[in-house]
Amino acid sequence: MFRAYILGTLRRYQNAAGARQLVCSTLNCLPDRDNWSDGNIWDEVTWRIQECDWFRVYDLAEAIYHSLMMHHAFPAQLSLADFVEELNALFEENGIGWKIENGQILSRGTEAFEVLMRQASPALEAAGLQTSSDELHKAIEDLSRRPTADLTGAVQHGMAALECAAKSVAKITSKATLDDVTKARPDLFRPPLNEAIQKLWGFTNNRGRHILEGSEPTYKEVELVVGVAATVATYLSRTAAGIE
Repeated sequence: MFRAYILGTLRRYQNAAGARQLVCSTLNCLPDRDNWSDGNIWDEVTWRIQECDWFRVYDLAEAIYHSLMMHHAFPAQLSLADFVEELNALFEENGIGWKIENGQILSRGTEAFEVLMRQASPALEAAGLQTSSDELHKAIEDLSRRPTADLTGAVQHGMAALECAAKSVAKITSKATLDDVTKARPDLFRPPLNEAIQKLWGFTNNRGRHILEGSEPTYKEVELVVGVAATVATYLSRTAAGIE
C-alpha cells in the first residue's frame, strides 16, 4: 500500500525523468542508461520502488517532502500540506506506526504517548528548557531509526531530557546525575514520587547505559520511560516558569 502510494504520487505529479532522478538519487543507484522512453523509465522506477528494502520507501517519502519544500520539479497542484495530510492519513488508515512531521518519518506511538510529546516540547521551550526539549526530540528520532529502532539511545535521551530539566530547576550546574539531584533537592518531588524518579533513573542505568547481555529494553518499556520522562520534565517546566 505504501509503495503503491509513493509510486502513484510520482506518476500523478512528476515526469518520468524527474521521478527516476529522485528515486535513483535517494536509493543511491545509477539509472539504466539503456532506458530512454518514458514507458521504459516508468518501468524502471516501478521496479526500483517494488524491490528496494522497506525502510528505503520511507526515505523516498522524505525525499518527496524535501523536493516539494524546495519547489523542485513537482508542479503546483501538489502542495506540501496536501502531501503531508495524505501520507499521515495513509499511515493511520492502514495501521502503519509512522507519521511524517517536519519532513521526517517518525515513529507514531500510542495516542496517549503522542499527546504527551506534543505538549512536552512547547512547554519546555516556553520555560527556557531548550536542551531538555532537544533531548526529547532525539529520543523520538532514536525510536524512529530505520530499519531498527535505537531503544537504548531513546532511553538515554529521554532521561537526559528529565535530568537537564531537573538540574536547571534545581540550579545545579555540576555533573550531578538525576539521582544526585533528587537527593540534593528533595523538595522537587514529594515522597514517594522522589523514590519513583530514582527507580526510573536506575532502570535507565541498567537498561540504557550499563547493559548486560539479554537485558535490552523492549519497545513498549522504552515508550513508557520516554513518556514518563516527558511528563515529569513538563511538570518541572511549570516550576521553572513559576507556575504553581
